[in-house]
Amino acid sequence: MSVIKKFVGSHFKFAVLTWHRVVPKGCGSRLGAHTAAGIVTEWPTFLSQLDALQRAATVISLAEAVSGVSRGKVPPMAVVLTFDDGFAEHIELVVPELIRREMAATLFVCGSSLTSAIGLRWLEWCDLIAAASRRQRGYALVAGLKHELRAMGVAEREQMLSALSFRFGVLESERRTLQRNLFASVQQLLAVRDLDLISVGGHSLSHSSLADLEPGEKKNEIKRCRSLLAGFGLTYKPAFAFPFGGVESYDLDCIRLVAKSGFMCACTSIPGYNSELTSQFELRRFDMNRFEVEEVLEGLR
Repeated sequence: MSVIKKFVGSHFKFAVLTWHRVVPKGCGSRLGAHTAAGIVTEWPTFLSQLDALQRAATVISLAEAVSGVSRGKVPPMAVVLTFDDGFAEHIELVVPELIRREMAATLFVCGSSLTSAIGLRWLEWCDLIAAASRRQRGYALVAGLKHELRAMGVAEREQMLSALSFRFGVLESERRTLQRNLFASVQQLLAVRDLDLISVGGHSLSHSSLADLEPGEKKNEIKRCRSLLAGFGLTYKPAFAFPFGGVESYDLDCIRLVAKSGFMCACTSIPGYNSELTSQFELRRFDMNRFEVEEVLEGLR
């Protein structure tokens, strides 16, 4: 019996898997903050993961899993596929491959990426500031900046980044490069909206650590994301994924707000399986940069 299986006991019904960046072979080591964060999967690895799932698992949609588990009708070896942050490669690379294999998936996007891609690329913006400040021998002044910014709302964060950009001489041309081709456009998301196998969910407004925000900002992050999704016609009753997703990044107020805002369910980044005993607003997920497919599937057998 595997360690995972011992941990979850006998009540599990389905596993939710998640990916972030999925990029061509050879690109995984050159993506700055994303590479450092360990959220990059190269294409050959991703294809081998799908091959393993196709051989041994039953891939179902998140909606099927949530509704089915309450009725005891989730198929054996049930697995749900999710992709966070709405990167363009999800539309350009991942979705065509999933359609070819007839696999369902949910794409979680931040509301700010529907209006201003620069709002979501704050990690890379920090890297530009760090490089500029290093040139001025003031690098220590921005040490720990990313940790501080993750607890801010989008307006406060962009105000801070703009001020630091001015202070250290980050060029406007450098900032504009942050907007190019990283995140899926509204047009791309609309193109997959009507595909039976692909659904679009919410990932907050600006990818802030929700538990660290003031109540009003927390409410804005969740409700504004929901309204932007509805306004763009992307989904009727979407799922939600908590940014960062660890136990420290959301709280009971966040869960209540997600439920009241009309989201179907919510995913965390806490590893584990889901069953009738799991709250539909705290679904567990396996990060596929940290777990092997066979390891996850062994726990479902």
